[in-house]
Order: sequence, then C-alpha cells, then structure tokens
Amino acid sequence: MFIVIKSEHYDCTNLICKKDTLEEAAAAVRESIAQRINKNYHTGLTGADITHENEERYRFSFVFDENCPADNSEPRVHATYDFWKGDDEESVEWAVFEVTTDKPFFLLSYEEYESIELTGFYDSFDEAFEKMKELIAESVNDVFDEDATADDVEDMEDYNVFVHSNKDSKDSGAPLAFASFCDDYPNREWTIFHI
Repeated sequence: MFIVIKSEHYDCTNLICKKDTLEEAAAAVRESIAQRINKNYHTGLTGADITHENEERYRFSFVFDENCPADNSEPRVHATYDFWKGDDEESVEWAVFEVTTDKPFFLLSYEEYESIELTGFYDSFDEAFEKMKELIAESVNDVFDEDATADDVEDMEDYNVFVHSNKDSKDSGAPLAFASFCDDYPNREWTIFHI
C-alpha cells in the first residue's frame, strides 16, 4: 500500500488517499498538483500536464523515485508547489510512502522548507504519541539547551510548543495528533495518522 500525504504551509498535514500501486499514488499527486495550479491560474491542467517541461512555468517540482526502499523515511514521490501573487501566497508539499507493515499508526516529522519524513510505524496510538513527545523534547533541548523529557512536553507553551491530540477522531484524513515547535526558524511539526 502507498499513502499520499499533503502538507500546506501554515496549515496541517493530511493523509489524502491510499493507493495499491506506486503509479496510482504518483498519479494522485499529479492530479492534486494540477488542481492547485488550476485554482490559481485557471488553466485546465490535468495530471498528465505535470511534467518537467512545465515545472518552471507553474513553480512546481515532481520527483518520482522508483528505487527507494519500502518503509524508508524518504518518500518514493516528493512534490512541491509554490504560488505568489500580491498578498496571496501558498506553499504545498506532497509525499508518497510505501507501507509494508501491519502496524496501524504512523508518525510524520516535518521541518519547515525541508521534506516530510516518515518517522515510524507503531502498534498503538499511545506508542506513537510517546515517540512524538520524545522528538519534541529533543528539539526543545537542542534549541534551548534544556533537559526536557517526553513527560514535560504538554506543558511547554513557554517554549512555543503546541500539542493537540484527537485520538478518537473518525476523520480518516486528519491527524489523530498534531504538534508544533517554533522558535523563530525553522518551524517543526509532527503528525500521527491511522492507516
């Protein structure tokens, strides 16, 4: 199975679909890029128009790595789209990861202007949530030279840490947990999803 992730700058990361093949997942990304371009340029593009020849004109990139190993932290497909016009600005990123495990929860990490990374698969929400808090504590410790632990994370508003959990959500595309840590630059985010 392949999971297609979309992350919008200043918005949340979402699981937009699951596909059986890498080619279907790549096509879903191309269609999603075309929809974003059409929204801004009113061009009528389709996924077939998302080619290297159009990258510079419409400010997108699309990289399809057929040789990336399964369950790797790096995406098999990675794409970005940027649009600026007056006060309108948007930056969107897509990533496709291959799933070969039966563990139902996964954690994504994202650092602003870097690519989305698949941090791992977990048997339970609580296991994924604990790992997310450990990663947040590590980031805070790196920036502020602190000695924080995962247990401290949910009370770190003074460090610009935000943690939200909605583990009982039935929305299949929205994250079950979301966290961010922003100390000027770069913004870091973590999200947990249920496959």
